[in-house]
This record gives sequence, structure tokens and C-alpha cells, in this order.
Amino acid sequence: QRARALAWVRDARLYRQLPNRISMTVFERTPAAVLDSGRGRYLIDEEGVVIVRESAAAGDAQALPTVAISNCQAQPGHALDSGALSEAFALLAEIARRGGWKAVDVTIRANSVETLAVVYQGHEFRIGVGNYGEKLRRLGEILSDVQQRGLAIAYVDLRAERQAADMVRAKAGR
Repeated sequence: QRARALAWVRDARLYRQLPNRISMTVFERTPAAVLDSGRGRYLIDEEGVVIVRESAAAGDAQALPTVAISNCQAQPGHALDSGALSEAFALLAEIARRGGWKAVDVTIRANSVETLAVVYQGHEFRIGVGNYGEKLRRLGEILSDVQQRGLAIAYVDLRAERQAADMVRAKAGR
């Protein structure tokens, strides 16, 4: 019971081996992302369980993406109570599957499912919920077009199913 109460422990099992031996197997939680709660940064696993404050395990957070959920209650050893968190992990999985993104530079803003957004290299991409493969494909097309035109974007909104909106920054002198 004491081993299971530790935030890093996902499960612990005891085995009795006759005639005089007891062994224990401990299954450890694996950090999947850094949670930015607005009140602190924590490591979380793919089940949304808060493991530890980021500062206490800085080495474990080096290559992890960030999931930002404003004003959420994060307590080590407890699962987060956010409906958008599972969608944020689904989006992160699609980003990882596609490749080309540096995970440590990816931040998913997941305050609600409707406002799910990716912040990457100083740009905000408003994604919304579902159909992540198609939305990321459309995002690639938009970024390619913007780059060919020599423009700089402020944000891209892909929440609508059949259309996209992008905000282009004005060039100096225009």
C-alpha cells in the first residue's frame, strides 16, 4: 500500500514464493508530457496522472511536449479532471506519427476541447477537436503556401471542418 501511494508507482504486486520468500514487482509511471497548470509545471503520464513537479525531475522533462491547462488542480499521485486532456494526447500522438515536429517545442493549449490549440515556434494553430490527421495535413498546405508567398503568420484557425482562417502579419512599409 505504501509503494502504491508513491506518485511514480503505477502498480505494485507482491508474490509469495514458498517456502520462505516474498518478492515485489513495481511498475513505474512513464512521463508523457509536462503539464503547465498556470500554478506550476508537473510531469504527467498518458493516463493524466500527475507524477511530480517538473523541477524535481528536470532530467525527465528534457524532450517532452507541454500541455497547458489554465487553473487546473495538479496534485502528485492524482489524475487530472480535464476532458480536453485525452484529446490533447490524441493530438500529440498524431503530431508524433507525422514527424517533423520537435516535441520539446510543442505546447498544446487544452483549456477546453473546443479551444484545443498547438503553439509551435512562436505560432498558434487553433485545432479544435477530432480529425487531427486531416487538420495537420491542411496546416502543412497553408504553411507551404504562406512560405512560398514570403509572408509571416500570426495564427491559423483550423476548427471549421471545411475551411481554414489564417492571420498574416503585415510587412514593414505596407
